[in-house]
Amino acid sequence: MKNIFRPFITLIFLPFILLFTSCSHPCIEPRGIEGAGLTISFFNTFTNEYFYPENTALSPYNIDSLRVKDSNGKQLRTPYQLNSDPINPLKKFQVVEIYPIFIPTDDYAAYENELTKYIYIRYNYETFDTLKVVYKAKKEKCINNFEYIKVFYKNVLLSENFNRPEPLVFLLNHKQ
Repeated sequence: MKNIFRPFITLIFLPFILLFTSCSHPCIEPRGIEGAGLTISFFNTFTNEYFYPENTALSPYNIDSLRVKDSNGKQLRTPYQLNSDPINPLKKFQVVEIYPIFIPTDDYAAYENELTKYIYIRYNYETFDTLKVVYKAKKEKCINNFEYIKVFYKNVLLSENFNRPEPLVFLLNHKQ
């Protein structure tokens, strides 16, 4: 009699066993595209200087005046940090991170279609730049990711990533 119930008990508990063993560990991943941004070194090719040098007296631009908005009118964050010039390590300048590029409430359509967003950069009241960001998103098991993301300045490709939610890092050569 004991052996008659064994197959029934196995059938009842088998789905629970499979459910718990398939969820062996939760995802421990970075934030994904919701935290992705652009890491930019701003350079003035006319003066051959960085926009935001360590010695602020050497620049006509004040980093506190930097304002960045996307084409949806959202003000983007612009934290910065000191970095060394790759050619002259004694020369330091501020590198700016602009984020978030992907805003779930505004950019949800990127999971189905390629989206284009413009990033409007205001250095001061007289100096502006525009970046074009083209991307397509995809949902993955642990994080949301970019299928691809590309950044253009005056129709020239500056940086691109495929299948990575990491920030795009590049030098933006501003010409006066």
